[in-house]
Amino acid sequence: MSTHADNEGRRLLSGEPLCEEGSYLQATLGGWFRLSESGAPVLLTVEHLLTPDPIRAASACLAVGGPPPRLRWQGEDAIVNRRPEGRWLCHATSGERVARVLASGVRPETGHQGPLDACIAAPVAPSLGSDEYPPLPWVPRVAEPREGSTVLKFTRRGGLRHGRILCVSESGDEVLVTSTSEQPFAVEGDSGALLIDVEARAAIGLHVGEVYMRYVKERQWAVLWRARPLPLLMKAFHLRPY
Repeated sequence: MSTHADNEGRRLLSGEPLCEEGSYLQATLGGWFRLSESGAPVLLTVEHLLTPDPIRAASACLAVGGPPPRLRWQGEDAIVNRRPEGRWLCHATSGERVARVLASGVRPETGHQGPLDACIAAPVAPSLGSDEYPPLPWVPRVAEPREGSTVLKFTRRGGLRHGRILCVSESGDEVLVTSTSEQPFAVEGDSGALLIDVEARAAIGLHVGEVYMRYVKERQWAVLWRARPLPLLMKAFHLRPY
């Protein structure tokens, strides 16, 4: 396990693979932001890489020989869980601790993805943060997603992937993307990557997974990839650009 001193002087860029300590689930570091009030750096990634609370609670209880706990969801109005989690995110390749989870989107009792599917975490060393996006020679700003825009995303596992925004939901909480190449827009473990609008030179969304057999634009699509609008997440977690 790395220490604070081990991480001094290092940077952890967008696209790096992450996992929760002790978990096999993997995701991607989306980007670095700052808390609006304090200015402290935090990383943004998906919430669904975290082991669901009911499973964690039941596992902990069974480990000490007690009965399974009575589990409660926090309620529909509790969009962001700001309780201390006691959870660590690690670099999925090295296993080193890189950040401690500060807040996450609330997940329903079923364990399915919540309405935000995002979490923020504080780095073990402030020097880990960076606003760079590795394949780009410029630092992307933050903007609203636009239907029809050309987008890309980068991960260490999947490299560069290219797509086009097919639609933004009327509710403004979902972006659907189709691939513009023979490659799928994502591979396993890509969830959490930032979507970059190439024309606007802006980060516009957080990739959260795929959907199948969805009717959009009077056509049924075998597979589409979806993202949460980045401005929506920044508002929910009280973030500002790095």
